[in-house]
Amino acid sequence: MKKIILIFIIFFISAIYKNSFSQNVKIYGHAPTYAGDVFSFKYYSDLITFTEIELGSCKVSENGDFEISFPVQKSIQASVILGAYQGLIFLEPNTQYEIVLPSKREKTEADKINPFFREDEFFIGVKNHNKKELNYLIADFNLRYNIYMDQNYVKILKLGYNADVESQIKIFDSLYSDIKNPYFLDYIEYKYASLRHLAYIRSNESMQAKFFGKKPVLYQNIGYMYLFNNIFSNFLVLYSKTEKGKEIPVDIMDKKSVATVKMTVHDWKILENDSLVELVILKGLFDGLHARAYPQETVRELLDSIIVRSKIDESKLIAKNILNSSNFLLPDFPAPDFKLKNSQNREITLSSNGERFIYLTFCNLKSYTCLQELDMLKIFHEKYPEYFDIITVSVDEDFSETIKYFNEHNYKWQLVTKNEYSKILKDYQIKAYPTYFLIAPDKKLKLAPAPSPAGDFEQQFGVIWQAYKNQERREDYKKD
Repeated sequence: MKKIILIFIIFFISAIYKNSFSQNVKIYGHAPTYAGDVFSFKYYSDLITFTEIELGSCKVSENGDFEISFPVQKSIQASVILGAYQGLIFLEPNTQYEIVLPSKREKTEADKINPFFREDEFFIGVKNHNKKELNYLIADFNLRYNIYMDQNYVKILKLGYNADVESQIKIFDSLYSDIKNPYFLDYIEYKYASLRHLAYIRSNESMQAKFFGKKPVLYQNIGYMYLFNNIFSNFLVLYSKTEKGKEIPVDIMDKKSVATVKMTVHDWKILENDSLVELVILKGLFDGLHARAYPQETVRELLDSIIVRSKIDESKLIAKNILNSSNFLLPDFPAPDFKLKNSQNREITLSSNGERFIYLTFCNLKSYTCLQELDMLKIFHEKYPEYFDIITVSVDEDFSETIKYFNEHNYKWQLVTKNEYSKILKDYQIKAYPTYFLIAPDKKLKLAPAPSPAGDFEQQFGVIWQAYKNQERREDYKKD
């Protein structure tokens, strides 16, 4: 009998545990102009590096129906690319969303080859929810807030405290006095804080104390993190110029210790919450790396230490994202790997390309510059076959046309195609075509970006090649 009761208790507890973690969101609707398209819903796993994670994807049926479900543990903002649009939607656990989409607008050919093109953002309409639903609330608040800012921005800057933004905040609060949604209440609190910062709390130190200090960290709240990124921008560099923070460079570059950095930051007194202290340090390392304020390898060591030693899961995640982010697309950092199909339909990866230098190129046949420089690459390929390999990533929509072009012009180096699921363009921060990178045999970037064949690539590669061979000789000498 006791055994039966024990089994029942275990089953009951496991059922509760399972239910607490299987909080599915369901999104469905009818959008006939998107028939045959694939909707891929994504979100940012953290709001410092803005690393995208796919939540799930579904294909729109021939009659326009679509439906998708995936687990969501807490309120997040998600997005989906819809032709020339990007739809935004806030998702809450255990909620169903019947969404309404605008008629499809395709990207133009110019949009497709423009590396600076960004889809037009809009908030997705939710058909089956009421006026207390999170998407409605945020859309309604943003509309009112933006109208107020458009009409009063200059006045607020000029008058500061005398602009009396507190009266407007009271008006906003009266409109949402019966709302209990915690995400929304936190969101508007930090939108108000941004308004106060603009009007009369001009000191970052005062903002840090009043709106962050001992308060909980809201990692996924858009309002909180927008203000956080603003108020704590380049914090470690700026704090190191104060009397209390003067040890920061020593802690980072000499001691290479997260523990001592934390102790120095704790001396600021305002930042007493461990989660906040670690978030500030991560933001500081991210900004410092981007500005090249600290040595790259030192930052990597500190991030590795946070991943291993931190007791805060979100800190570990952000540290991993910084390590994996494209902001590490710098010389002597590992080149992002990829899995792409070549012109023979074989899968090609960076790591499978042997221990040789690689001249990685990104090309679009619609670019006149690309066409010109392909002929120069041909000369390089024939002139230096023993020194480096060339891999050209085609971004053209019709890969068969690129293959045909390569065959007609007798280009015999490796040709691969990017595909809609590949992250290679994002990983390599491609902004224009053509773009080049030089990757060493150890698969670390040597030139990022590299000069074009029409530039001084030949001269720079000669210097790098000689240094590489000299290093090889030194290592061989040590072995002997």
